[in-house]
Amino acid sequence: MGLNPRNNPCLLSTLPFRHTILSPMKIPVSESPQCPYSSLGDNGPTLDLPIEKRWEARELYPLLSVHDESPADLETEARLAWRHSIRCIGRSRWQSLSVIDARSVASADELFDALRTHIERATASCAAKSIMTIFSKFDPAEPETRIWNRQLISYAGYRAKDNSILGDPMNCKLTAIALGLGWKPPSTRTAFDRLPLLIQFRGKLYLRSLPSAPTDEITIRHPDFPNIEALGLRWYGVPIVADMLFATKGALYPAAPFSGHYVSTEIAARNLADKNRYNRLPQIAAAIGLEPSKRVPLWIDRALAVINEAVLFSFDQAGYKMADHHTVSSEFDHFCQKEALKGRAVNGDWAWLVPPMSGATSPTFYKSFNSKVVLPNFLYQKAAWVEGLGSTPQARQ
Repeated sequence: MGLNPRNNPCLLSTLPFRHTILSPMKIPVSESPQCPYSSLGDNGPTLDLPIEKRWEARELYPLLSVHDESPADLETEARLAWRHSIRCIGRSRWQSLSVIDARSVASADELFDALRTHIERATASCAAKSIMTIFSKFDPAEPETRIWNRQLISYAGYRAKDNSILGDPMNCKLTAIALGLGWKPPSTRTAFDRLPLLIQFRGKLYLRSLPSAPTDEITIRHPDFPNIEALGLRWYGVPIVADMLFATKGALYPAAPFSGHYVSTEIAARNLADKNRYNRLPQIAAAIGLEPSKRVPLWIDRALAVINEAVLFSFDQAGYKMADHHTVSSEFDHFCQKEALKGRAVNGDWAWLVPPMSGATSPTFYKSFNSKVVLPNFLYQKAAWVEGLGSTPQARQ
């Protein structure tokens, strides 16, 4: 679209389809008796929604009280879904969510343009803004619209014949599908090749590649350990989750990507360190002069601390917004206190709210939560490529 997100503060005005831009609320709930949130209780509709279940939209649809939602309703429901999200520790900012109502998109090209605009706006000035783009609601009489990628920006995972993996193991299946549909990866494959988007629009599948900018990715380096940079680690600046089901009281939205900013541990202690992801802790330990020991495995703790320092330092140097796990834990504790003063319960999944490192230093470590899932909320969906799920779309370039 020829947009420059650095110079255009309102990228959404250029979207080619009829849309509504919903701006963040300016008045805190506690100061506005007319605020739509103030009359809502701490619970939404009571349905038995298991935490781990992966839903198919047509399976959940009969349980809803189906009705149309105005743009204002959509904004309210989206923010409440964030507030209700039991695995999110960043809920204190739920009122800052900007919503793009893209329910009227009429083609795969318009949908792709909306996704590209979401990325451009979320990454403008490296601010990692909280934005949600909501596409058409689920209609059991129509083919679904879905985004097959877990995140709009993600890395390929190439599985070799010997079962070794280059890249992100989480994306091996999607990578194989993309290759089968004609995606051409770089001639020299790396562990950080960006996947194309697989967009299912009204039952037809489209493959689209996103343009990259020099600021999209951050090279991971450490101010005191130059060998960290030599490992060639990098990560993209903004997480944009694309595969969750946005479920309100009256509708389901299978395609509703949302973005925010990273917590350092998401990249350092999980994406780069988990054994079923990049599993780079042994290399990180070697880069800082540690000898991994099975007898006394405290090298793991030191390596985790250093890679977290490196991620925080690298994002800061690149100008990208990022938080550390101690800060977000403190913010979440304050959020729980504010919600209690308003008479609202905070549901949560303890294992996800306690940081993946230094857990006992977090105030959340000493709390207990009801893990009930209430609507509106973000629910896990069955993978779009599961056999028998909706239609079997044909790929189009």
